[in-house]
Amino acid sequence: MTKTALIAATALLALAPMTRDAPAAGEDRRAHPPTGPQSRFAAFTPSTYSAEARTVELVLSTGSAVDRHYFVEELEISATAVDIGRVAQGVVPLLDSHNRYGINANLGTITAVRFETIGGVAALTATARFADTPAGREAEGMVSRGELRGISIGYAPKAWAVVAIDAETEKHTWRATSWELLEGSLVTVPADPAAGVRSAAPSPGLPASTGAVATPQEDEDMRRSLSLGGTAAALALSAARVAYDTNGPGNAATPDTRATETAATPAAAVETRAAPAAAPAAVEVSRFSAVEAVAFVDQARALGVDARANELVTQNAAGSISVESARAAIMAAAADAQRTATGGVAAGSGGRVVVEDRDRVRAGVPAAILAGLRRSAGRTEFEDTEAGRNARTAAEPFLRHSLSELAARSLGEREMPRTAAERIDLYSRAFHSTSDFPILLSGALNSRLQENYLTATPVYRRIARQMTFMDFRAHDVLRPGDFPQLQGVSETGEIKQGTIGEKKETAFVRPYGVGFGLSRQLLVNDNLGAIDQILGSQGDQVALFEELTFFAMKGVSSGVGPVLNEDAKAVFHVDHGNYTGTGTAISTTSLGIGRAALRKQKNLSGQQMGQAAAILLVSPDKETEAEMALTAVIANDVAKANPFSGKLELVVGGQLTGNAWELYTDARFGTNWTWGLLDGYQAPRLRIEDQFGQQGVKVQLEHDFGCAATDFRFGYRNTGA
Repeated sequence: MTKTALIAATALLALAPMTRDAPAAGEDRRAHPPTGPQSRFAAFTPSTYSAEARTVELVLSTGSAVDRHYFVEELEISATAVDIGRVAQGVVPLLDSHNRYGINANLGTITAVRFETIGGVAALTATARFADTPAGREAEGMVSRGELRGISIGYAPKAWAVVAIDAETEKHTWRATSWELLEGSLVTVPADPAAGVRSAAPSPGLPASTGAVATPQEDEDMRRSLSLGGTAAALALSAARVAYDTNGPGNAATPDTRATETAATPAAAVETRAAPAAAPAAVEVSRFSAVEAVAFVDQARALGVDARANELVTQNAAGSISVESARAAIMAAAADAQRTATGGVAAGSGGRVVVEDRDRVRAGVPAAILAGLRRSAGRTEFEDTEAGRNARTAAEPFLRHSLSELAARSLGEREMPRTAAERIDLYSRAFHSTSDFPILLSGALNSRLQENYLTATPVYRRIARQMTFMDFRAHDVLRPGDFPQLQGVSETGEIKQGTIGEKKETAFVRPYGVGFGLSRQLLVNDNLGAIDQILGSQGDQVALFEELTFFAMKGVSSGVGPVLNEDAKAVFHVDHGNYTGTGTAISTTSLGIGRAALRKQKNLSGQQMGQAAAILLVSPDKETEAEMALTAVIANDVAKANPFSGKLELVVGGQLTGNAWELYTDARFGTNWTWGLLDGYQAPRLRIEDQFGQQGVKVQLEHDFGCAATDFRFGYRNTGA
């Protein structure tokens, strides 16, 4: 039996149902972590109660050790270990003594949770608001008067780790390294001495605890059924101890017979891997009941060895193998199957059992990474929309995981990396194997990059209209006047045929790209905040690149713009009636001339369009002058009033220089310029190469962007003075 077999045994142990029965005689639970929802208690003082807000401050837990006679339990208190996602949803109730079966037991709601350090000890603190119900008001009164001082939490453990083994009693100390907060309860009997309703003036230190004794009710909630899977896992784990000693690799373990009953010793059980050992003739072997046999096969099916389980059930029915030996044999078969599937486990690494649902991982991991990136930037993790709520549901099992832990989950691993070496090994496999992790990471990074890109507000988008490029070929741009005007229908019903303008302007999109890297140090440090800063700077840089590209196109020929196909003249030209070459300063008079020039522009059919000026575009050199020209003047004389106050939007182009200024119509009605992206893309995109080396991973940033001049009728230029 290898360490892999021990992990497989622990996986089978997790299938055991939770009941309220007492431990059977001779049962050994010292090495077994609990499963299913758990609870622990604490005590408090009520001095932080607020009558006005009807709230009280709680110390839910400090993770103190709790002695459950078959093992010692601890909770890890950290933002990465505790899943508090339910708090934000408002579904963490304050209950009466863990009673979840009636609305009268709901005393209030946990409204906020925090991670603090009290007297040098990590603590999970919270704010609870009492319900406006008879039960809630009664509990509120008892707390305010100091008559009720106990607090307990209900939680669901997700991952356990053995942190100590008592040399004398062999009692294991299990620490929940990942758990979800389900509820808080007001109780009468505390166990965690540092948790409870918070005092306004806490003591300078927290009392030390080597394992407070759990209450009878708590122990009752924690006990494991022995009727089906609990017995199977307990006996299998007992057999596994023969071949694997948790004190270290290569150390011989002493056979443990306390969990067996009659014939087979653990050593004999291991020997069943080659051929099941028959029980002594003088002793009747234990037999599976019909229910136990079905459960045995079902549990083996989860480990992929149900065929072997059916063989063992048949042998047990014939009396050639005991129940205990059959369970040990199925664990050996599971270990062999796991070893074959993974190609062996490297020395020093943990055994792995793939149990994740792939669709669940593919939906949840990117959502969790995206939430972590948003959280590191101080943003809300999920939007309050249907899409945001769906994303939260998908990400729930993976929230508060580090990036390396999410990589482990995408590989289907049960053990999370704890050291830098394990994280490096993990990333090597995640980026070199057929795992989905590179794709899942790319998806999350692209979503965050798109968010950063879309929040940018380049100046050019205020004066240009967006279009979509279907491919990289030149695209015709239809403009007002390219379509023929309506004409009267004759008495005979004849509709006259018009023509579409032939001198269309064209635009095309170009591909751009650059490579960079996410360093090995960045990934090993699990620094999502640094990754988000990179994405933020990339989004800003792409927007700046677009700005530079657009104004370089617009500013050709000393700022008059590119030559148009329509008449082979620049965008701003005296013949277009939209250009004043002898510049003037920005004033009411000069603005009036420019506004009139826009009003008089005609479309291709010769009709005057009458478009109003809406935007005044200037360089930083003319910003102050423009502000003064647009400032409202309070005057008794109408002649002194500023007619442009509130009429024009001032836009300052950081890429512009000089004294020139321009007027533009609202882009909704038409523009002289267009810009766009390749069809199907709303933002730049990242592509991660599927390899991890000494320099980390290589990333390629790709972006397809195009801009062009398409008309002259919607802008006016003055060279300024």
